[in-house]
Amino acid sequence: MFLPEGGINFGDILKFCYSIIALVFLVRFLYNLYELMFKIKTDERINDDKITYILDLESNQPYSFWNYIFIPQKQLKNLHQNLIDHEKAHCLQKHSVDILLIEIFHILFWFNPFIYFYKKSIKLNHEFLADEYVLKRNSDLKTYQHQILDCIATQSPSMMASNFNFILTKKRLLMMTKNTSKRKVKILSFASVPFILSA
Repeated sequence: MFLPEGGINFGDILKFCYSIIALVFLVRFLYNLYELMFKIKTDERINDDKITYILDLESNQPYSFWNYIFIPQKQLKNLHQNLIDHEKAHCLQKHSVDILLIEIFHILFWFNPFIYFYKKSIKLNHEFLADEYVLKRNSDLKTYQHQILDCIATQSPSMMASNFNFILTKKRLLMMTKNTSKRKVKILSFASVPFILSA
């Protein structure tokens, strides 16, 4: 076996590996996006003022994307309004924009370990803001916490969607017992700006 003249080009090997892994993440991203778009197009919907409710035949928990809230049809009669309001907050606060941006950064910079930490932090911040929205509507704290715990038994239907997540729940429950100032919330809301500028 003969090596090519000049030996092995490790730069080309690294570029090839980078491209293959980035392609895998891109395909996964597009598949998840297609899956959501397919549900929006085919499943039964209920139109409201700024929100469209999609009756999902497959999921066991509510989740949201853009201005759509996906409601599990099998739990339609038993679903707590607080959980719907939580997803409504994600829609009104445009959290899908952050999710789409961080997924694109994930595809491009998958090799950077900070991207995974940052992705988790953004999702956690979204949950804090949505929880605050629900609790400001005079919801009982303990009741809401129990509703969340009842809801997280099932897994996320899509990485693109905003939804209840078991891993983030402990921090969320602790944060609910604290008073988050408006100033801190604003800082968290714009936390993605330095990252985007430095990319």
